[in-house]
Amino acid sequence: MQSTVNKKHFIFRYGYLLLSLLFFALLTIYYFTQDPITFNNGEGFDGVKYVDMVEQLRAGTPISGPAPFVYRLATPYLTSLLPFTILQSYFILNSFFALISGLLLFYWLKKTLMHPGLSLAFVVYLFLHWQASLRFTVFYPADCDPLAIIFVMLGLILMQKLNKKFSWKRLSLLAVLVFIGVFQREFILSLAFGIPFLGACFGYNNGNITIKKALFRRNIKAALLVFCLGLLGIWLTHILVNTVENGYGFLHAIYRWMHQKSIFQLLTGFFYTLGIPLIFPFLFYRSFFRVFKENRYLLPIFAIALILSWIGGGDTERFILWYCPIYFLIIGQVFYDHKAYFLRKRIFIPLFLSLILTLRVFWEIPQYYLEDEGVSFPFFAVFGTDNFSDILATHARKWVTTANLILYLLLSIYFVYWRYENRIRNLIRWD
Repeated sequence: MQSTVNKKHFIFRYGYLLLSLLFFALLTIYYFTQDPITFNNGEGFDGVKYVDMVEQLRAGTPISGPAPFVYRLATPYLTSLLPFTILQSYFILNSFFALISGLLLFYWLKKTLMHPGLSLAFVVYLFLHWQASLRFTVFYPADCDPLAIIFVMLGLILMQKLNKKFSWKRLSLLAVLVFIGVFQREFILSLAFGIPFLGACFGYNNGNITIKKALFRRNIKAALLVFCLGLLGIWLTHILVNTVENGYGFLHAIYRWMHQKSIFQLLTGFFYTLGIPLIFPFLFYRSFFRVFKENRYLLPIFAIALILSWIGGGDTERFILWYCPIYFLIIGQVFYDHKAYFLRKRIFIPLFLSLILTLRVFWEIPQYYLEDEGVSFPFFAVFGTDNFSDILATHARKWVTTANLILYLLLSIYFVYWRYENRIRNLIRWD
């Protein structure tokens, strides 16, 4: 017992140092083992637009470009201030953001999950994930997601404090954060939807929903303040730039992905991002509900996160990682409440091995080819001389996504069996 307490104290005290050292060690390893993307001269896909924005900022010319990329001003602006090449500047800046987001995640999970060991493990998971900020920045530096994730984490930290003790000072900080955050990515506005649920505003007793009128009015006023400031920020991003017509439309994009992204691609994207732990909140649903009972403000944000993963675009894994703190909290609560189940060798070993494959820990991110090149071997992730498109659930060839989804579902059956082992054995009688 004393040993466990000492370990927790050690992680509480030195967790940030340990994570920082691990970050720089992994960054060094990835820098020398991961080849940067070669497509479009290293600028990638959306990165072409972000590089153009930096060139315009450095030249002092009006910013123009296609929507919605041209509205994401914060990272290109900060990148333009650095005295290096554009791609080097993006790499330095986004690597720094990756470190800060990891440390903020550790802080938030410690405060909500209240288990430093699990909190540390989730940050390590984030550092190792091929699509997350640390590894992906080495491969694809001209990106605007790393800073956006910092805004999400800072927003969740403020909301966690507001949930415990509301103050208009903290609320004002959140409003300013959202206002600045939408200059990076518009989805930061989603934080405002959690404000009406702060504190003990809503309750559920004897089958009835109770609402504390005074708290509800206060929360609505607070939400309107944050929401209006966020909308003001979005409006400013639109008038500060010149939009080049490219056929983009917000509603058109939503309609397109509602019909184009199948439930199978969406589910596979969740497995690719969260691994087989995705199924455990369904197997231990009381822990799942406990998270939202104690943190009601997360419920609407979580709902928006699920919707965006479906209709936000083709890169499902990226959209899930935007809100990774919430997913990690849910899974972490399940792990914490059911330690005995997960510490069994028959559970821990296959769980650990499957995560190694999901994260592609020992395999670099492959290059993108215009033609259907490469040989893909799907086994919980995609291996071989594969094409970058094949490691993304929505963009991969259908047979690759289907094969991996089947493997995850088969492994899910294994864990379901051991979760309900006694019930299943009682249902079956051997004559």
